[in-house]
Amino acid sequence: MSKGVDIICNDQAEGVAQLTISGNLTLRNATTVKQALIEAQDKYKYLSVLLSEVNALDVSVIQIIMAAKSSNPAIQWNITLSDDIQTLLVRAGLTL
Repeated sequence: MSKGVDIICNDQAEGVAQLTISGNLTLRNATTVKQALIEAQDKYKYLSVLLSEVNALDVSVIQIIMAAKSSNPAIQWNITLSDDIQTLLVRAGLTL
């Protein structure tokens, strides 16, 4: 299992991109995730964010995702989490 986070930004067209984030979305990688989201939002007019193959997720990255969703509702989110992580979020009363 990777200890890091993988972030890939693919240009789809002029001003359009998909940001793919996977791996360990924990406090150790929270700054990296936050910076990638900020840079992509600043660079692209239309942004799609894909969260997949998430090995771990903690409250630090959950807060970053929720802040990004509320500050920029134009971002399209596609979040695919394992059943275990999804169950933990539901039990905590959180939805991404």
